[in-house]
Amino acid sequence: MAASLEDVPAKSIVLVDEAYLPYHSRASMATGARTMSQLINLSRQREQTLIFVSQEARQVDRNIASSANVIIFKDLGLLQLKFDRPELNDWAIQAREKFATVKGDKRQWSFVCAPDAGFVDLVSNSLPSFWREKLSRIFAAAGEPVARAPKKMPRSQRIERARELSRQGFSQGQIAKLLGVSRPTVKNYLEDYPYKA
Repeated sequence: MAASLEDVPAKSIVLVDEAYLPYHSRASMATGARTMSQLINLSRQREQTLIFVSQEARQVDRNIASSANVIIFKDLGLLQLKFDRPELNDWAIQAREKFATVKGDKRQWSFVCAPDAGFVDLVSNSLPSFWREKLSRIFAAAGEPVARAPKKMPRSQRIERARELSRQGFSQGQIAKLLGVSRPTVKNYLEDYPYKA
């Protein structure tokens, strides 16, 4: 487990689950987001495969979406077509049409867009042997936050992350624990306390 993309060695496969937490689209000008964008562009040279998971593409930094070679959709939410990134709309429409043909449980299906490989279609996928229902809700335990912030996270990114966690319903104490700062510091982050540069 790496604290940030900078710490990932060459020839690695990286999974960034709930990618909007560290790389939210509204934090695209933060130092961490700019570093992430540079690392994505260098990932091919470093022989890295980066996998970003998000409920909605519009919530993650646009450089993540624009650099993708493969996009995988699970069954789309009710209003996802209307609110997600317009650049993905054509594929999202195809995904919705394909999922409409699936009878029964749609969770075992994914719509894969891999144009470089000449493949755009549904794929059936089974759950891995280690799968447990708890794994799909690893970020849900508001009383036991699990996604700790990297120690080197810049202050501007900590502030943005604190605000995002607050919008998700985390308490100031929980946010402080996640970010490795004091509760009064989190209060300052959330109340726009003027910091000296």
